[in-house]
Amino acid sequence: MYRDAVMRQDIVAIGRILADDFIATSSHGEIRDKAKEIDDIRPAPDFKVEAFNLDDINVRLFGNSAVVTGRSTLQVAFKGQSNTSVFRYTRVYVRRNGLWQAVAQQLTRMPER
Repeated sequence: MYRDAVMRQDIVAIGRILADDFIATSSHGEIRDKAKEIDDIRPAPDFKVEAFNLDDINVRLFGNSAVVTGRSTLQVAFKGQSNTSVFRYTRVYVRRNGLWQAVAQQLTRMPER
């Protein structure tokens, strides 16, 4: 669901997936909120998500919370230049009013091989 929304650059869907109190630590150590995450995915003439693949996914449930870890490979084009980055991620979801929403995320950029 999250992957598909990112691929479509569907900021409405991403807005539903990310909780209003969502907080993330980027791969550069930057603290980011929901608005910043959505802004970075927003469609723009010089930015396109070309591929977004998730693998090595592990989901652990704790009542109304879930911790998801995995690896993501993101390929984007910015001003015609394609770039691929690989990350390890941890995302925390909480079930609120019957919906699962991401409340926290942490990314670590993997070194290039």
